[in-house]
Amino acid sequence: MSTLSRKHTPLSKQAPLLAWPVQDAKARFSEFLDACIANGPQLVTRRGAQTAVLVPFEQWQRMSEHVQPNLKQVLLEGIDPKILSGELKDYEPSTDDLFNTMMENRPQFKNRPAMNFED
Repeated sequence: MSTLSRKHTPLSKQAPLLAWPVQDAKARFSEFLDACIANGPQLVTRRGAQTAVLVPFEQWQRMSEHVQPNLKQVLLEGIDPKILSGELKDYEPSTDDLFNTMMENRPQFKNRPAMNFED
């Protein structure tokens, strides 16, 4: 017999997720997938703990479009790809060169006032 239950996820503003114990999700994967496609995200639990969520592909695409870049992506943005690939092996830019290149390619920072760190 199924042990599926409705569980409310307080951090989500969506309808409560249907919780599937991992053993049921594995044994009835087709039904699990169909429920995801028809009803939206499905929660997987292991030993009662929320473990994973199966999300319809279209919803995952929309969510991944809004992902913020990580620190590495932000720092590398605007740096010449030839430098990153090692194509310009002898090139050693100064910190000022790197900073200026980054600022030239990031227009959202051009209008910000300079910060004074000497106070």
